[in-house]
Amino acid sequence: MFATPKTPGDGQVAYVVDQWLVNGIPAQTGGANFTLLNVTADTDVQVTFKPAPALAYAVTPSAGDNGSISPSDALTVESGSDVTFAAAPIAGYVVDQWLVNDAAAQAGGTLFLLPAVAVPTTVAVTFKAAPADTYAITTEPVPSYGGTVTRGGAYTSESQQTVTATANPGYSFISWTENGIEVSSSATYSFVLDGSRALVANFSATPFTVSDSDAPTLQITQPTSSDTFVTTSNSVTLVGIASDLGHGNNGIATVTVNGVEATGDTTANGGTANWSATLQLVVGANLISVVACDTSGNTSQQQISITYVPTALQAWRQTYFGSPDNTGDGADLNDFDHDGIVNLLEFAFGLDPTQNSTGMLPQPQTSDSNRVISFSEPAGVSGLIYGAEWSETLEPGSWTDIADTGTPPQHTFSMPIDSKTKQYMRLKVTSP
Repeated sequence: MFATPKTPGDGQVAYVVDQWLVNGIPAQTGGANFTLLNVTADTDVQVTFKPAPALAYAVTPSAGDNGSISPSDALTVESGSDVTFAAAPIAGYVVDQWLVNDAAAQAGGTLFLLPAVAVPTTVAVTFKAAPADTYAITTEPVPSYGGTVTRGGAYTSESQQTVTATANPGYSFISWTENGIEVSSSATYSFVLDGSRALVANFSATPFTVSDSDAPTLQITQPTSSDTFVTTSNSVTLVGIASDLGHGNNGIATVTVNGVEATGDTTANGGTANWSATLQLVVGANLISVVACDTSGNTSQQQISITYVPTALQAWRQTYFGSPDNTGDGADLNDFDHDGIVNLLEFAFGLDPTQNSTGMLPQPQTSDSNRVISFSEPAGVSGLIYGAEWSETLEPGSWTDIADTGTPPQHTFSMPIDSKTKQYMRLKVTSP
């Protein structure tokens, strides 16, 4: 004899054979087949069924160095069940990421939910060093017209830092002091940053004797010949000329830019020195002093104020990756949090590039007989070009632009739905 449990429908419970009974007496447990032997009289054979046991899967947790996971032992979990894990990093560390079957599933967070277990699964958590503290450095020349100073800003704790004082013509550097106490007699003062510093560069007037020869000529030609310049780059190359021709013809001994000798800064007699120097800028105004000195000790000075104004994208990179540059972790096409969304798209749609943003991009909707993608440009985002395209084949060269019918900051891209063809639609973001 053969027994077949009823095939369950959607949402119904599956069944298996429970037991076979002969004349009401259990004769066999389970089994789809049953043989009745030596039949000598009328016999009643009955089969009963019971719900099939629920499927279960192994879930194996593990933790990387510098932390632990709870629960930490392997689990047996019914199919479709959720499991919550907690990570505990040791002092000085934070959770880096959670991995499911060796694939990144969540960036950061001490709690992780594994939903709807349907296969044997491994859950791993890794840890990374906690971000270092930062401290502020302020620098001030005294008197203010006695010279220039560098290196104000916020920097990482325990980092090596250097401040530089450059005396203006007619003044000499005396010392660096903090809270009235001398900390260095050198114009270039280096130290390990273990707390906020308020440093004062002290200058004093010095006798200035004009020689029989004139001071050399000095000119800044790039990035501009004027005394101010604005840039969106955090570095700048200054180019210029210096000459003693007609001013003693003694030659140029040095050209310094903020106290650092420039490249190509020397020439003999009345020749022209074509000098250059590359400097790193801080956000805001950067006062740069260029001094040319001839071989007789005569000097000329030019100053230029260069203002570094980062673009919205550069400021966003600085916030999340510690650098405004389109390189490394902060590169436009890098997917730092491994969620399938590159950094440029994270910025364009106001997402956090250090957190998983899967499913948070604008999605197409159907409106009447059109397929529409509509979204508002996030506050603080600028300098980007939003667009959309459609194709029937996905082949290169087959994409056609879709007009933006929205009014900024709203962007709306719409295309008719053609039931006779396949139609694909995609967004694109361009950084000029």
